[in-house]
Amino acid sequence: MSLFHLIVKIDSEFDIEGQFNNFKIEMNKNNDRLGDLSLKLQLAEKAINVKREGFTGWSASNTKPKDSIDPLSYIQPGDVYSEQLVELYAKSAAIEDCLYYLEKAFSTGKNSSFDFQTYLKKFRELSREQFLCKLHINKIKALQNSR
Repeated sequence: MSLFHLIVKIDSEFDIEGQFNNFKIEMNKNNDRLGDLSLKLQLAEKAINVKREGFTGWSASNTKPKDSIDPLSYIQPGDVYSEQLVELYAKSAAIEDCLYYLEKAFSTGKNSSFDFQTYLKKFRELSREQFLCKLHINKIKALQNSR
């Protein structure tokens, strides 16, 4: 081997050693950063545990006692018409929700067995039922207003 080849080989070894030292310095920096992050994570975990204990204590002190009185037992419809109104409003709102989800299911097309005819049939059926509910609501309101 010639002297020139030895010099080139030694220079390449020094370059490799320099790169190795640079990687070592970067690894030490990253290790320090990880240590800092680990410390921050431990502090955050302690803070979360303190808040969880505080919430658990608050929740335990503010839970509803088993022997409490149901407020709905005090609220009763004044007459048969009012009771019907509550039921009809609930039914109308439920039908409205059904129509919304029916239309959403049809427009997204997630259900391949859901064809247009079935959609239209169910939509008309629910719409008719909702119309009758609203008609009945209006009749009861008119009756109550006339008394």
